Amino acid sequence: MGGRRAGPRDDFFAHGGTSLQATRLVARTVKAFGLRPEDSRAVLQALLANPTPDALTAAVRTARAAPSVPARRRILPDFAAESDPGTALDFAATLASRASGPRQALLTGATGFLGAHLIAALLADTDLTVHCLVRAADDAQALLRVRSALRGNGLEVADRDASRIVAVAGDLAADRLGLTPERYRWLAEETDLIYHNGAQVNFLYPYSALSPVNVGGTREVVRFAAVGRTRSIHYVSTQAVFSAAGLSGVRGVHEGSIPVHPEHLFMGYPETKWVAEELIRKAGALGLPFAIYRPHDVTGHSRTGAWKTDGFLCSLIKSFTDVGAAPDIRLPMDFTPVDTVARAIVRLSLDRPANGSAYHLNSPRYALLEDLIEHLNQAGHGVDTVPWKIWVDRLAAHAARDAESQIAPFLPLFTERLEQSGTSVLELYLEDRMPALSCTRTWDTVRALTGQACPTTDELLPKYVRELTRSGFLAPVAPKDD
Repeated sequence: MGGRRAGPRDDFFAHGGTSLQATRLVARTVKAFGLRPEDSRAVLQALLANPTPDALTAAVRTARAAPSVPARRRILPDFAAESDPGTALDFAATLASRASGPRQALLTGATGFLGAHLIAALLADTDLTVHCLVRAADDAQALLRVRSALRGNGLEVADRDASRIVAVAGDLAADRLGLTPERYRWLAEETDLIYHNGAQVNFLYPYSALSPVNVGGTREVVRFAAVGRTRSIHYVSTQAVFSAAGLSGVRGVHEGSIPVHPEHLFMGYPETKWVAEELIRKAGALGLPFAIYRPHDVTGHSRTGAWKTDGFLCSLIKSFTDVGAAPDIRLPMDFTPVDTVARAIVRLSLDRPANGSAYHLNSPRYALLEDLIEHLNQAGHGVDTVPWKIWVDRLAAHAARDAESQIAPFLPLFTERLEQSGTSVLELYLEDRMPALSCTRTWDTVRALTGQACPTTDELLPKYVRELTRSGFLAPVAPKDD
């Protein structure tokens, strides 16, 4: 808007606001007006519904006037209708492939943490040309974003491989992927297979705010796969689609399990991923070749330990050292290196048929929170273990003192009580509630293809703690006295 100050009815996102900035704005607002931590989600949802200063002011007034915060109720999407692929699609009639094998791939989500490593793995392990769909004003800006993502993640691309990166300015959530009809047809003619990794990740946003990209974008990718000659979709989902299974009495799931009971998922992000998976499976019944890859927590590089630190897991780790305490709970924690996940996806996609199989890319042996705390303390970070309620109170006090802290936007995940279970969202993931996630078939296959196994937690945790401290993400540790 020409650099002028925003007016009371100006759109926050039209001024360049992002989803992360929205959650941080709400955290600062909650602190500034003395609201309860549990009010955060209601204020955020009001901002999303009407992203203006006027609406934010009204939401603050409503929260201040309410005597208490009730358990959160959810507005359930129509899961069956939302997972409908839409227009009539006939994949089988157009199924074809190049006799020489795939030469061109389309990648969505290329500028994210996993996306950048997928580019690196595709360039290192294949001869594919990688067309990266990037939200940008033009192809030149899109290429700058891709290169920035690679550099930002410490990934170097050899000059001989750089020409195999083709940046395509588009929009995952728009009709025809935001491309002109001519460009859309050209890209369809060039593409032999699709890596659909693009998604909006936010653990506080409701389904309605995330579905245009996460569900609508998947629907557009499915439609694109049917243009001309059918090409396979390799969809990067999440194991959070099974987070509702524990409430239904399921104690274990494997790669062949189909996620059920989406009405118990409680968060918009896994709801959208559940719907996207179901949408792809329905397209598969019409002839779409596909495979699904379900990481859990994608963590730092196996060799360097370099990590994207603005996500939930790193924010949680930082909160332990900032507060000096962690909860005494049996919380399973997955540490699977981003480069391991990326290389596994690439090898599985090229060496195994896209026949509807699913692959679980979590660590074969998860760690518990107590294992992480032990390594933090061994590195000199003084972290006590305290009962859950005491820890939540300390965390809320920390966020109230410092609304800019990394954990502040995530506070509702610990403080809100869910209407159905009476617990917080995080408590749904405790060892006795979250079903065990088998990944044996996946890693046996990866080992047969690459000769490499998933690094163990014992290998990774010291490296991660050391790198998070060395980089300054965690507060420096005082040197030990001799």
